[in-house]
Amino acid sequence: MIKAAVFGSPISHSLSPVIHQRAYEILGWEWEYERHEVKSGELIARIILRNRIVILGSIILITVLLSLQWKNIRFTQTEANLIPADDKVNVDYQKFLDQFGEEGNLIVIATKDNHLFTPKVYQAWSELMTTIKSHKEVSLVVSVDNLQKLTKNDSLETFELKPLVDSNKVQDEKYLKAIKTELFTRLPFYEGLLFNKKTGAIRSAIYLDKKIVNTKARKEYVLNDLIPAIEKFEKTTQIDLHTSGMPYIRTLNAKTIIDEIGLFIGAALLITSLIFFYFFRSFRATLISMIVVIIGFIWFLSNNHWCSGWCFNRCLDGLLWWSRGFNFATHH
Repeated sequence: MIKAAVFGSPISHSLSPVIHQRAYEILGWEWEYERHEVKSGELIARIILRNRIVILGSIILITVLLSLQWKNIRFTQTEANLIPADDKVNVDYQKFLDQFGEEGNLIVIATKDNHLFTPKVYQAWSELMTTIKSHKEVSLVVSVDNLQKLTKNDSLETFELKPLVDSNKVQDEKYLKAIKTELFTRLPFYEGLLFNKKTGAIRSAIYLDKKIVNTKARKEYVLNDLIPAIEKFEKTTQIDLHTSGMPYIRTLNAKTIIDEIGLFIGAALLITSLIFFYFFRSFRATLISMIVVIIGFIWFLSNNHWCSGWCFNRCLDGLLWWSRGFNFATHH
């Protein structure tokens, strides 16, 4: 049986035992949390007061050393697993990945602009697809400019694959319009993948290398290569492109979180300090509480770097550190 306690004087009003004990029951921990009245002349108080410089110095030194670990903190490139690893659904999904590889590797670029099948815009579209296909992170690009159609060879009595678009005729706008008509009326196999009859949208399917989907290489490719290429096309043609797909969405979401994490932490500290001041009505008590909260946050992040697999426990540690700061300010 592990026992924890809060010390102070007066201490009878503290709700810490009730809060912590309930948390232990929910987590199934056989722990006990108690409160102890500490008089000024008791041994523990004398030891703490006598060695306060050493204790504070040790806390500051440890905090500084732990803060040096911040440079090693990285944003994970994998999706969060919301169910236990041994759950049947998760086990079956992992078997699927082991056999077929990562499935979330598709990025789609689309537009409904009618000017796509004009010589200038089509040339820019073809160059965009060629640029995308040239990167090692891309395993396959399926687009109108490289589409194949099945034709019958009567002399050999076989079927052959031939390019849908003749690159020597793409400067002829009438020819491009005929290609669009043929795509929408005679090639239903590609409906839903490369075009939508109802909306008139044209798409390109970009398949990333499955090996990089959950790595930093995916993020670097999307941010440094794909997005600049799309922006160049839009600037040249004045046509807006719409991009989607799990690799693209995950990359932008991760970038947004990283860009805003500093603002979030600052806002959280500000709100926390205002709440403390509302309860304590004292700048000194608020300052002490915030110092303890900041120290606890630094320790929490550093522990999370070393034990990243235990994310839930690290979050619990952070909450416990917060409550310790609250206790410290309340009882002292």
